[in-house]
Amino acid sequence: MKRDTIRQYGEPIHLIGVEFSCDSRNIVGFDIAGGVEGGIGIWNFRSNNCFPEQELWMSQSKLQLYEDLTASIPGVIYQFLVSHDGSWHFPFVSKGIETLFEVSQEDALHDADIMTSCIIMEDRQSHRESVEHAVRNFIPWHHEHRIRTNSGKLKWIRGTAVPRLLPDGSVLWSGMLDDITELMNLKLAYTSQNSILKEKIIELTRAEVALTIARDNLENLVAERTLKLEEERRGYTQHLLDAIEQERIRIARELHDDIGQSLTLLAFDVDRIQREALPVTVTAISDSLEGMSVSINKMVTTVQRICSNLRPALLDDFGFVAAIEWECEGFSRRSGVPCSVIWKGELCQNYHCGTNIFRIVQESLNNIAKYAHATKVSIVFTRSRGRQKIVIRDNGLGFNPDIPPKGSGYGIIGMRERATSIGALFNLKNIMGKGTVITIDIPCGNKEPCGAHTDH
Repeated sequence: MKRDTIRQYGEPIHLIGVEFSCDSRNIVGFDIAGGVEGGIGIWNFRSNNCFPEQELWMSQSKLQLYEDLTASIPGVIYQFLVSHDGSWHFPFVSKGIETLFEVSQEDALHDADIMTSCIIMEDRQSHRESVEHAVRNFIPWHHEHRIRTNSGKLKWIRGTAVPRLLPDGSVLWSGMLDDITELMNLKLAYTSQNSILKEKIIELTRAEVALTIARDNLENLVAERTLKLEEERRGYTQHLLDAIEQERIRIARELHDDIGQSLTLLAFDVDRIQREALPVTVTAISDSLEGMSVSINKMVTTVQRICSNLRPALLDDFGFVAAIEWECEGFSRRSGVPCSVIWKGELCQNYHCGTNIFRIVQESLNNIAKYAHATKVSIVFTRSRGRQKIVIRDNGLGFNPDIPPKGSGYGIIGMRERATSIGALFNLKNIMGKGTVITIDIPCGNKEPCGAHTDH
């Protein structure tokens, strides 16, 4: 951007006996921030009463002054004349061309194409189009392009020119060529950094979107899992209530069918003895007492079986070690499947822990007997580094954990809940066609023995 300031001096100037009228023209360049970028001052002297020799001296002095002024300005000051016949040349080129284009001032004055030949191929078309547009519309010209100097340096050039129509029809273009390489490098660096910043912003935005999606998915997964657990807990609670009710029905049936019948027979025998009174033969009394003894023994056996099913006496009298061995023997006797129990190391210490371990083993054996079709079962207890591990393994059919056998789902939930209640980790590993492995990993503390009640 340039601003012209013209000042007219009214008082004439006297020099070497000649009277001059003069005015000055200051052309100042401003950058995009509004600061002064450069400028030139031009003084025009008009003689009022001089001789031809004085006019020649003045013309030469004026030209020298103009050259001295333009030499002190960075860049190139030039005048480009397009004659009415279409020919063109540079009437004036400042010495700045030797620094900017690395060509001599003399060569530039004699070869009008020397400066345009330095423009790189990629920018020549846009340069030519900008010149043609300015000439066609007789408007100021400005353009930014790159040149390649004789030493191979690549420079950015900003060119400006203003047209002036001469009386003979020629057009004189007066302008300036500035070196803006440093400015363009900063601009390109800024553009590059801005592009990198935009890419980073895009990456961060994508990451934020992905994080939001992942968070939403996680929240949905947690909600679904919470709902599923809640449904499982409700179902398990109902299953426990149903199991308790079925157990009550079973106990009531056994009491009615076994103990009730035996008590009825005892009542008949006592009534018969009372009705027959004396004399009663010893043989008759002996037969009645023998029948009564059979009924009493049968009731005792029934009561023991009911109590054993509710809670084995061995669990309270001798601890869960004996109770588990007794349970495994009963499993093998009922199913015909051999079941081995292996103890390695000192047992964990906790009475409450022992009860839950026994119930987990009992439920596992019940599921194996119902669904696994196994031919071998093993239960291994080990203790290492303050943790006790129990591994229950069978070589049965296995099953899909997502679709457990009908009726076994709540049993698995019950085992997991019991393991959680004693701070243990419960893991069920299943391979279709190769069996199932249940692992309970229990942290051991300084508590009472897990294998036996401290009262016994």
